[in-house]
Amino acid sequence: MLAAALYSGFLLSPRIERSRIEAGGAPSALAEGDPRRAAFGRLHAVSALLQLVPVAGGLALLFRELKD
Repeated sequence: MLAAALYSGFLLSPRIERSRIEAGGAPSALAEGDPRRAAFGRLHAVSALLQLVPVAGGLALLFRELKD
């Protein structure tokens, strides 16, 4: 869980911000086929998946503790 949070915060977030700046604002304003929009979408998807790691880990720990 810690590794996912560190990767997301220190490596992925700056890349997402750079991608947003390169897009010149909101990536959703770019054309569907624009590679900058696709790159932002991929980074955003990875970020969303990484945010699920602590949630899943926390739920697993919660259920484990409830069994005891």
